Amino acid sequence: MDNPSCSASPSHSSLKYILELSGGSLLVKVDVTASLLGIPYQTARNLISRGAFPVRTVKVGMARRVPATALAAFIDGQVEKDFSPSQDSSEPAIPAVRRPGRPRLGGGHD
Repeated sequence: MDNPSCSASPSHSSLKYILELSGGSLLVKVDVTASLLGIPYQTARNLISRGAFPVRTVKVGMARRVPATALAAFIDGQVEKDFSPSQDSSEPAIPAVRRPGRPRLGGGHD
């Protein structure tokens, strides 16, 4: 029994698995995309609205969708980075944004 989600090979394309999850649709819903990327749905929506989402999105009517091919290319690229010998990633795929709030104690002012 062959399960594409269990494959650890970096050359394995995730497109087939994404198409299975999306019911064969070439445009994937944002909630499915967020779960595949391992981020909360609302974080994905926030990144899309700021233009910082790591995958291209398209608007279909009132909804946002992610092209399955772009999502597969992004995931496969991340797998390639994870399996490559040199770990030279100066920027994370999804930028960490610190929310404004109460100042921290001991701000380093001497």
